Amino acid sequence: MDNRSFGQFIARLRKEKNWTQAELAEKLHVTDKAVSRWERGIGLPDINTLEPLAEALDITVLELMRSRRLEDPSAGIVPQDVSEGVKLLLALMGKELRGVRRRKLLGAVLAILVTVFCFAGLYRMEYSVEGITDRTLEADIDRYTQPSPQKPEAEVLERVAAGRRLLVLFRRGDGPDSGGLAVLERGIFGGYRFLRVTEWNWPLLHVETLDAGGKHYLLVAGLHTLPGVAAFALFDNFDGLGTPVYEGTVEKAPFLQCISSDHRWKVSSFGMRYFNAVGEECPQRELLARIPHEENSFSSSAANMEPGLIYVWEGIVLLLGVILTRFFLWDGPVESEGKRPEG
Repeated sequence: MDNRSFGQFIARLRKEKNWTQAELAEKLHVTDKAVSRWERGIGLPDINTLEPLAEALDITVLELMRSRRLEDPSAGIVPQDVSEGVKLLLALMGKELRGVRRRKLLGAVLAILVTVFCFAGLYRMEYSVEGITDRTLEADIDRYTQPSPQKPEAEVLERVAAGRRLLVLFRRGDGPDSGGLAVLERGIFGGYRFLRVTEWNWPLLHVETLDAGGKHYLLVAGLHTLPGVAAFALFDNFDGLGTPVYEGTVEKAPFLQCISSDHRWKVSSFGMRYFNAVGEECPQRELLARIPHEENSFSSSAANMEPGLIYVWEGIVLLLGVILTRFFLWDGPVESEGKRPEG
């Protein structure tokens, strides 16, 4: 079916009846703009409008599709006419369906792109630590911990990787007992996020645990050299009694040890005993007396940086993306071009 021939044909028949485009549109329950588009060859009516249009113009559907009157309508329709009509009808249906599918596919693609774009933005907000140089890490640690103006800035001392986790040992100022440990996680598409930042005021070795990727890690940190100490033993109680759960050597300060295990660690910085090179114990009281530190400042604090709110927004974005994609791909009824509601 040629759009130009079709438009000229229905325009000629409409004028023969002395109808305006608005009057023909009123009979078909469509807009006059739709009729104008047909007559100018810009578009075609949908399949459901062919029969009412043919009846309004006092012609057959086959004549309408062929854009010309039959030479002898009283002779009936021959098989050749039927075959040609079927081909024209199938071509029109195919064209209409292709247009509908293109619009549906375009809408679905746009919905997916918007969803991916929103996910990328949320991912960038969550894994906001881009660089892992000492300078950028120090700035990010200060930004997340929000130290007071009187508090010195963080100074990175050591970094250790544990799977997708990055462990960063830092201190504030030159004091022997002001330290911290930041735990970051690397994202699948790059970047890091803070899981937690622990700061302590404890002049001796600091101990904490970490569970990541099905493994359990024991973290031992030392900021300054302990006089005469060569080894240590960790216990699961504050009194340091019984069988130690781990024994290790004291490295040159500053140091950060990361020991993996298949079982969960149950240890405490206070439940630790120190030994010299010949195996003699160095009591904590004597070590504390030999190391300058702030009195009554043996507490530690942890800040959990897990951005749970980001997960909520990611879930909302994913749900909206699925709904929009499903809406565009739904094979429901499609409103015809230029169709005007009845009533």
